[in-house]
This record gives sequence, C-alpha cells and structure tokens, in this order.
Amino acid sequence: QDYRMISTLFSGRRANIVALDIADTEENVVLGFKNSDIGTMAFANIFIQREAKELTADVISRGFHCGAVTGLSAAVHRPIAATCCQTDCTVRVWNHLTNTCELGCTFLGEEPVSV
Repeated sequence: QDYRMISTLFSGRRANIVALDIADTEENVVLGFKNSDIGTMAFANIFIQREAKELTADVISRGFHCGAVTGLSAAVHRPIAATCCQTDCTVRVWNHLTNTCELGCTFLGEEPVSV
C-alpha cells in the first residue's frame, strides 16, 4: 500500500523521530528524536494546521541522554513523560510544563528497552 506525506514536523534541528506517544486524552504528543532531543506538541495542531507544510514541536530537552531515545511514554493526568535510552542505560522523567528533568535513574548492567 502506498503512503503519501501530509506534512513534516520541524524541531529546529534536523533529526528523525524515533519514538512518540499520544496521551489517552489526545491533547499532547510527546516525541523522541534520534539526536536525543525530546519534544511536545498539541495533538490538535496536526489537524488545525493541516494546510501548513511544517508543524512545529516545542523541544523540552536537547540531548540529556547519550544516545537515541528507545522508549517513551506520556502520563495521562500529569504533564510528565518518561524516556529510556539503551546506550546510557538510563530512564528519565520529564516535566513538559517546566521543561525540566525531574528524575533520572541509571540501570547498571541492564539496558532498558521500554517505559
């Protein structure tokens, strides 16, 4: 089956999206980029700005992981998202309202694959 591109997502830097999560409320989309950036955007913007060639994501963090984000999950009732990275064996919890990392945990000897 053939697919057609509707629009592209612009994060301020060139990087592929490797993980995304849509909250159950469908208000926000959390994005994990290959260059370790983490971004958010309102899910409604995808439909509101349908005619736009590029959609803009707000970048929360620019690369606190030492490799690609391999897992990502957003909370339903709180403004937080969790990410994991197999390269640095870490899991981090981000607050996308304050743009801060609230918690980080390193798993020595184990590579986290999902959150």
